[in-house]
Amino acid sequence: MTLLSSFRRLRRGEPCPVCEHLEWCLVSRDEPPSRALCKRVESKRRWKDAGWLHILREKGYSRPRARSLVIPLRGAVRDFGGLATGYSAAARPAALARLADHLGVLPLSLERLGVGWDGRNWSFPMSDASGQVRGIRLRTPSGGKLAVRGSLEGLFIPSGLGDHDRLLVCEGLTDTAAALTLGFDAIGLPSAGAGFRLVVAYAQARRPAAVVVVADNDDPGRRSASGLAATLACSCRDVRVVEPWAKDLREWLRAGATVADVNEAIARAGTVRVRIACRGGAS
Repeated sequence: MTLLSSFRRLRRGEPCPVCEHLEWCLVSRDEPPSRALCKRVESKRRWKDAGWLHILREKGYSRPRARSLVIPLRGAVRDFGGLATGYSAAARPAALARLADHLGVLPLSLERLGVGWDGRNWSFPMSDASGQVRGIRLRTPSGGKLAVRGSLEGLFIPSGLGDHDRLLVCEGLTDTAAALTLGFDAIGLPSAGAGFRLVVAYAQARRPAAVVVVADNDDPGRRSASGLAATLACSCRDVRVVEPWAKDLREWLRAGATVADVNEAIARAGTVRVRIACRGGAS
């Protein structure tokens, strides 16, 4: 049995799930690949000259994409801001450009979000409403989601935001990067249904003229967007919800969405109104 009977070369536009390079590495022939032979990242087992063997998943079992893990460090990190700065400085521009191309966003958008490299994983700082880093989300080369031990969930807040004539609130870092790529001011929730209190505190402190909640095109995304919009409407005058016709904002961008398309969707969306029930039946 030859090596290529069990493994195949990377297809065009398909990066290695371990090092994210586009050449030299191999992946197993099952779909999605359960193993990879990486030429650049070492593991405990080397497969002759083909590279180091990495187990991506057990056969017959696929790890849920939404699963969140914690890196088993000896002690919880306290200076997340300093750690995030160090990771950001370690990210090589060429590698960041490849990640941006893979995600379909501009490298500058990832730089503004403080994306870094911890030596094995991509790092994404999470902040409180004042912008202080309180945790770090990690993404493995194979797409797994982790967090540095001791991290608290927070918002993805980019640098260089304007005066917030209009602020987009997106679900996750990559949708936030997509909004920045389109030229909007945007911040990101850590996940669906999370971070509402921080968004409200952020909006109350900066008082944007309008807030647009961008929903993912699925039931959890719609519920999350609806709940956040209703919460924001109690303190913001103009709150709207838009839903991309693709899976999410990033996929909408990859499918060809323009600034004009998003602005048109915002213009069509009605302002969210909240009815407050009072004692005695008045509202």
